[in-house]
Amino acid sequence: MTPEAAQRRAQFTAERSWTTERVADAIRVAWSARPRTSEHTTIMMWPALALPIQPELRTAIHMMGLNAQAPGDYPITLLVRERLHVSFTTYERRRDRGCELIAARLNEDGGCALLPDQDYVAA
Repeated sequence: MTPEAAQRRAQFTAERSWTTERVADAIRVAWSARPRTSEHTTIMMWPALALPIQPELRTAIHMMGLNAQAPGDYPITLLVRERLHVSFTTYERRRDRGCELIAARLNEDGGCALLPDQDYVAA
């Protein structure tokens, strides 16, 4: 592969790959969207599908989603203190680690593992 081709491929991958920030943004948008589409619902399922045995990571991402849905009703500091009973730093680490694992799962196979069956989406 030529250096130019390698550079173009790296740029293409960087522009289209999932990052921790992109995953977090997608989850926030999906939780706050009204009306919700099947795509929003699929994105809201990512934590359960990608983190089945890591409840502390799933819960941190769930709290981020609740805050995105209704920031006035669910201030993140209150959610972290009252529901998670951890420090804000611990929450941030869990949220970032959860988003990182979801991004890795999306990137490993083009995200197909985190999509429901076509019959489910069409229904």
